Amino acid sequence: MCGILGGFLTNNTSFEIKKIKKNLDLLFKRGPDSKKMDIRNFNIGNFILGHTRLSIIDISQDANQPMYSKNRRYGLIFNGVILNYVELKNELRKKGRKFLTNSDTEVLLNAWDEWQEETISKLDGMFAFGIFDFIDSTITIVRDRYGIKPIFYYSYNNEFLFSSDISVLKKLNFSKNELNWKRTYDYLEYGKYDFEGQTFFSNIFNLKPGHLIKINVLKNKISDQLKWSNVTNKLNKISYQDAVHLTKELFLNSIQKNLRSDVPVAAALSGGIDSSAIVCAIKYLEPDYKMNTFSFIDSNQKISEEKWIDIINAFTGFKNNKVVIKSDKLNNDFDNLLLAQGEPFGGPSIYAQYVVYNYINKRGIKVCLDGQGADEVIGGYNGFPGLRLHSLLEQKKYNSALNFLNSSSNFCNNSKIDSLKRLLDSLTSGKVNYFLKKINNLGENFQYIDHRVLKEKGVQLDTPNNFKTVAYKDRRMTEFLKHSISTFGLQSLLRHGDRNSMQFSIESRVPFLSNEFVNHMLSLPENYLVSDLGEPKYIFKDAMNGIVPKEILLRKDKIGFEVSGEQFLFSLKENINDWFNNEINLPFLNIKNIKEDLELFFLKKKKFSYKMWRIINFYRWHQLNF
Repeated sequence: MCGILGGFLTNNTSFEIKKIKKNLDLLFKRGPDSKKMDIRNFNIGNFILGHTRLSIIDISQDANQPMYSKNRRYGLIFNGVILNYVELKNELRKKGRKFLTNSDTEVLLNAWDEWQEETISKLDGMFAFGIFDFIDSTITIVRDRYGIKPIFYYSYNNEFLFSSDISVLKKLNFSKNELNWKRTYDYLEYGKYDFEGQTFFSNIFNLKPGHLIKINVLKNKISDQLKWSNVTNKLNKISYQDAVHLTKELFLNSIQKNLRSDVPVAAALSGGIDSSAIVCAIKYLEPDYKMNTFSFIDSNQKISEEKWIDIINAFTGFKNNKVVIKSDKLNNDFDNLLLAQGEPFGGPSIYAQYVVYNYINKRGIKVCLDGQGADEVIGGYNGFPGLRLHSLLEQKKYNSALNFLNSSSNFCNNSKIDSLKRLLDSLTSGKVNYFLKKINNLGENFQYIDHRVLKEKGVQLDTPNNFKTVAYKDRRMTEFLKHSISTFGLQSLLRHGDRNSMQFSIESRVPFLSNEFVNHMLSLPENYLVSDLGEPKYIFKDAMNGIVPKEILLRKDKIGFEVSGEQFLFSLKENINDWFNNEINLPFLNIKNIKEDLELFFLKKKKFSYKMWRIINFYRWHQLNF
């Protein structure tokens, strides 16, 4: 795992190269083991290749970056891990390729030299990289299928820079940083962020998952974001038993590849099915493997997962490390958490993850396996039964739909009302959909924004259409899963995981997002994922039978790494009051309404809400960045 900073600057730039070199230091936490920046002169300017390295695979200096092809045509700066580098290396050796290191970086570089852009579709893993072609005078920037690893970019006149960290580009902006009002509105009003390639800065962009950009230096041309990967949910008419067997095989294969490392590997263990499956699969594959697990323990026994965590650790014999959050820590860490994320985020629950990664770092561990992406891939969220219900009704299976509605409430803190709300959400769109969300408390009436000011600024305030699934029957849910993986939902969770782990120089790996495993799960009939009785993660539980203790597989609740939002805000009371006494100059915010609601909240006359959280989060972020 690493940090990258690259691009192209013309000879006429007023921007100093030494300033770019200095700002490479901002990527130190992403790569504390080595740092290097090369400036490659060109007749009209300079190619910039900067890299900081977290050494995981082949920890020798020979594997440091930037790395260049044998013929010196290509230069590479790469962040991530190519999980199938062993298989690709063997394939390239058959073509006569020789290797000087045992790194996945050298495999990627040789693969590009051999196959150029065809390389990308062969890769499994998480990656963001820039490949420099010094003959054609081009730069190609690529991001992995699911957006596990970030890449931001900025262009101005004939100049272009890209980086793993948005804070670097903010510092290096050729023009004044300006707030993206549209992104701010989407976040505050609807809780939407980390999608569509935009950021909270108007002239800094996020390369979308499964996309690439080409920069032709000679022609001064930057392409649009070009899609290279398509997540598919095409139906595979496979028997249930065969599907169970294949699910088990592909998941274990992913775990095996994710264990490839020249440094110790740990695992985050929440006590739920997803993280438990990762930990137990390691024990199943490698009975003698020495593993540390790390768990957040909430002081509130009502939401504590300690009971389930203890079951898994007793079952595997792995060494568990438990982390308890103290209220005073929340107060001290908030600004650091916000700066680590780079942009406003959705809720305080990610603080638990932040604290766990901090603890892992203090134990000297560099790699941690995490269950991120499982709910989207194997059908875990309580909203999914509503989409299954939609499919059943479309097929005119009314009795099955009624039975499904009655029984699905037994799982994942779901209720009949929840399923009906999601059904209505799936059946409607536009203003009708938005109205239903309001009355069902799925949307929030946001009184903190002056919409007139936004309209005068030219911000589009149209009611957003909800995602409409495909029209063919029995695939409503898997189509939604596909969309949530690559477009929204999962993207924010992956951002949280990347920034929190990299804040403490840890490579967070996500075995549920192996390409073969994802494609397989999304191809299955929907009743394999969520059963006819409404049980989520149905086939995955069967696949893990004999690997994960039955007590875990039979769980019907769902908690995960959670932090009380109310507790979080109360711990920040003094800070929050100070922040809002120092008002920011944003005319679309109704500061008076915000202060009044905050006062009521701290008097316990108003309940915690995510709209309140978002406004506080954004307000403080703006103070720290503008």
